[in-house]
Amino acid sequence: MSIVDSRVERILRAAARAPSVYNTQPWQVDVTGNTVLLRADAARQLRHSDPHGREMLISCGAFLFNARTAARRDSLTAVVKVLPVPDDELLVAEIELEPGPVPNTDELELSVAIERRTTSRVPFDDQPLFTDVLMSILQAARDEGAELRLIQPSEPVREDVLGLVRRAEALAAEDPAARAEEEAWTTTDPGRDDGIPQDLLGPGASDDRAPVRRFHASTGSVQFEQRSTLAVLSTAGDSPGTG
Repeated sequence: MSIVDSRVERILRAAARAPSVYNTQPWQVDVTGNTVLLRADAARQLRHSDPHGREMLISCGAFLFNARTAARRDSLTAVVKVLPVPDDELLVAEIELEPGPVPNTDELELSVAIERRTTSRVPFDDQPLFTDVLMSILQAARDEGAELRLIQPSEPVREDVLGLVRRAEALAAEDPAARAEEEAWTTTDPGRDDGIPQDLLGPGASDDRAPVRRFHASTGSVQFEQRSTLAVLSTAGDSPGTG
């Protein structure tokens, strides 16, 4: 295997660590030299809760972001064409890995963070985020062509947002197909490398105002923080190409 092939292999391993809906990992890749074709894997689409494949494509977007970030660690630049073939809805992106400059400190730190990233569903310290952290998150969203609306604990709209989340959860809880789909992807099988392991589901919240995801298989009930900062991420449109 050539040096370039080794780099591609490292990049794809890092990309595959991306978060995805229910950890379905709904992506496939075809590699030819330094060209990577990223496809959505329709076999892993959540047919009931994601019938239009919106969350599947968002998951593939997370894979693509990790690939771009990991490429910089190896002094490569990922030149990306999103949805390059209009008639092929599952072809998410074409990635050309080209020689690039030496990564800067921020790029290195971000690429290293890929290996440490994990989803935590346990309570955190009940303290607001530092202003510089919030500003960095806001800028990161803008850099990707999105907007992040921060919702502080004191804002009345916070209750509206939480009300919508709880209403959606209640509707899903009443839907046998939605529950069956969740059960299929929350697993106790230690041999699986997809789905959400039961020990990572986290406990349930003892307070309905806690902004945390609720799973049917969650065990226990704890008090979550009350002063957390909510954020709503949005894009200019809602087509596959804009988010």
